[in-house]
Amino acid sequence: MISYYTEWAALSARILGLSKTANTFAQNFQRGSQQSESVAESLNTQCRGILTEVRKFNHRHRANLPGAACEAIDRFVCDSDQLISSTSTSGQLVLAALLQLVAFETEMTFCLSDKSERIRTNSELAFSHLQRLIVADRDYMAKWIDAHKDHETACEKLGAVHLLWHGIWAFKTNAEGGRTDLVFEEPMDLNDHQSALGIVLTEWKRATLNLSIERAFEQAKKQADKYSTGTLAGVELASHRYLVVVAKEGENPKSDFEEGGVIYRHILIQTHPKTPSGGKSTQSTKKIMEFASRR
Repeated sequence: MISYYTEWAALSARILGLSKTANTFAQNFQRGSQQSESVAESLNTQCRGILTEVRKFNHRHRANLPGAACEAIDRFVCDSDQLISSTSTSGQLVLAALLQLVAFETEMTFCLSDKSERIRTNSELAFSHLQRLIVADRDYMAKWIDAHKDHETACEKLGAVHLLWHGIWAFKTNAEGGRTDLVFEEPMDLNDHQSALGIVLTEWKRATLNLSIERAFEQAKKQADKYSTGTLAGVELASHRYLVVVAKEGENPKSDFEEGGVIYRHILIQTHPKTPSGGKSTQSTKKIMEFASRR
């Protein structure tokens, strides 16, 4: 499925293109003429088509849309349904419908222009990509198996580099509550992140025989709570903090929750993931495990 940014860009262009046509029509509108009624009917058909596409857009992406965007769609559909769904060829009614469409386009574009929402969606995609890459790429899986065996910082470094592919500069909290670079284990250089889409707080933990996945998430939460540096407006994702646990396999026992205006996301990365059907690790995974154990 394409992202809602890409799909909205196409819908927005269609609305703005139609509005230009409507401006030409309004300037040359002659009430009651056969030509004006024909053009009005064509514009009306286009408006109805856009309304249908807006409903489909809402159905496909509502779960991921910002709250303000969902409210804008609901309000537009409620206020405009009767007017746009009309088959009237009245030039004035058609122009009124077009004005509502253009107003809706302006509001929606504003709602989706929040950079923090792009940072969030890119972060979610990055973690999903990471888990799928472990499943699909034997060499990458072997690297994560080695990192999990090695140390928490090894997982942090691999994870941070992966997130950079998606434009996300991940950092963790140090003892003083400031930002620490995950790769170099040093205070974060704020000049470095300028080439990235945004920066995100992540806390990485390893689940082991001595530390359960649930306890690892709890430790990550305690560490994330130490963060006290003021957020960088327009650059840093302030609404979400990512608690990431790397384990051989298992299920995520924690649900996301909001605290102090911040959503704590629980991400479980498995180095020995089961198949989607719930079966044991695939034969390829087992071979990689054997290979990694000999390294």
